[in-house]
Amino acid sequence: MIPELYHAHLSEKLTRSNYLLAILLIQVVQSIKEVTLESIATKLAMPIKF
Repeated sequence: MIPELYHAHLSEKLTRSNYLLAILLIQVVQSIKEVTLESIATKLAMPIKF
């Protein structure tokens, strides 16, 4: 998880959709061991265009 301070800062600096995408990406990266664009694309629930 991300500390509350980071949530507050990110929510102030990003739009709502960018904030949610950032949180999703951080959670996906934290949940997998090998981080590549392909592994993130398969784990994320939305399509990523290369």
